[in-house]
Amino acid sequence: MTDRSKTLPRLDRSVKRAKNVIISTTRERILNTAAELWHARSYDGVGVAEVCAEAGVQKGSFFHFFRSKEDLLLAVLDLRREQMREHMLEPAFRADVPPLQRIQRYFDLMGQHADAAIAAGGMRGCPFGNLASELATRSDAVRERVAAVFDETRATLRKTLREAAKAGDLPMDSDVSAMAAALVTYMQGLAVIGKTYNDPRLLRRLGAQAFSLLGLRGAPTK
Repeated sequence: MTDRSKTLPRLDRSVKRAKNVIISTTRERILNTAAELWHARSYDGVGVAEVCAEAGVQKGSFFHFFRSKEDLLLAVLDLRREQMREHMLEPAFRADVPPLQRIQRYFDLMGQHADAAIAAGGMRGCPFGNLASELATRSDAVRERVAAVFDETRATLRKTLREAAKAGDLPMDSDVSAMAAALVTYMQGLAVIGKTYNDPRLLRRLGAQAFSLLGLRGAPTK
């Protein structure tokens, strides 16, 4: 005969794990749905009810995970930042090629994402830039979250440009902080232009001109 005193604790642990998976999955569905809807349209254009309906969850479940729509937005920005690191910064800035080629690779990845966006229905612009344009004057929390993302990108570029100067690809007295800030600003401008004209070719062509901001005549040879 089975000793239930030995099997029940194990069963309880399995049930708890299953519940945790369901909770995690529900929260992730809400997060990912909101991220996609807000990027495709706008923050103001999509409410909590629509997010819940598209995610297939009850509105009560939403408030179990998030205090408000803005609370969800801050979590979405954190998710987008993780995705940016995984799909843009980390692959672009691996130290397997010279520093300036890493920056070129970053612009190439922007072009690839633009191509994928066109295939999926149209260019949507930068999710961070879109939200900053819409909400920065209304929410300090959102503005600070987006600024932190831009700061991280700028820091990565600054480090890469410093390496380029040490390698002799830029003058040693180059103001790498100003260069990095100019590149981030240029990238955001490209995202707006690409979204406005819905044309990834513009982004690719103008991306090559970014190196003029570094005092270079063109992109580095691969």
